[in-house]
Amino acid sequence: MSIGDLSSHFVARRQNFMLKSRLATLSQELSTGQVADIAKHLGGDGSRLAAIDRGLSVAEGFERSASETADMLALMQITLGRVEDRRQSMSNTMLHITPTSPADLVDAAAQSGREGFADVAHALNARFASRGLFAGAATDGAALADPEEMLADLSVAVAGATDAASVEAAVDAWFNSPAGGFATLGYLGSTGPNMVRRIDQGQDVSIDVRADSSELVEILKASALAAMAGPDGPVLPNEERAALVRSAGDALLGAGHGLVAVQARIGSEEALVEEIRAGHSAQRTAWEMARQGMVAADPYETATALQEVELQLETHYTLTARLSRLSLTEYLR
Repeated sequence: MSIGDLSSHFVARRQNFMLKSRLATLSQELSTGQVADIAKHLGGDGSRLAAIDRGLSVAEGFERSASETADMLALMQITLGRVEDRRQSMSNTMLHITPTSPADLVDAAAQSGREGFADVAHALNARFASRGLFAGAATDGAALADPEEMLADLSVAVAGATDAASVEAAVDAWFNSPAGGFATLGYLGSTGPNMVRRIDQGQDVSIDVRADSSELVEILKASALAAMAGPDGPVLPNEERAALVRSAGDALLGAGHGLVAVQARIGSEEALVEEIRAGHSAQRTAWEMARQGMVAADPYETATALQEVELQLETHYTLTARLSRLSLTEYLR
């Protein structure tokens, strides 16, 4: 032999390391279906792969944004569904009140209005991933103030009323005045730009449904009007209180058309977002297939090479074991 025992030992270790490394690489390629050394596989030209990766990243980003927007719109629809259920419940209760209804029934209808006002206000303060849904662009805070605070301020506004008509006028003024009441104390969200979500190149979704939208304010105003027929409102004859409740019921009945229109607007935005999201999903799949075609490891060739390396490693171990038994004593025997 041309090399000594120590050199033979190091040569054997080097060959063992190379065979094990090759075995690990082939095992990885066979399990992942992708070549381990992409740069070598592409001949050092990674420009096409970089372009595909950029396209894939853009498609994934827009698809994620569209999916989040779709989830937001779905939650808004669920919230408006809750508001609709409460509107119908209050309306059905209040429309049964007549001028001759006993005081306990009027009190129950007024309490329904108070509870309904609180329920609707809490529903419109819904949040998605820490973002307010009905506060416009001001997504970092609540859309509406605490309902008890709003009703307390409204009670002060109607304190001097002497009949149902004057109470209704005071409630209208509190909700409709741009300089006070609901505009300054009740609604806490943005009155400027709408919430905007980018879902594609040059394609935004502007969500214009807010807690101060007239369709939703009508429901809040009608339920608050009914609440003013209870203990928080001015002292009025039972007939006047019944008239307040009945008027609130009529307003709630009419508010249903506006709420349906709001749900339809959100539904149209949902359809648009879903269409674009599906397009991004298809585009992402196409990019992934193109990328896989560039970096895929042929499973048959990889499996064949893996078997060859396994055989080489087994042969190496066999030769190493035989060489380790070579000695002058074994030769003389």
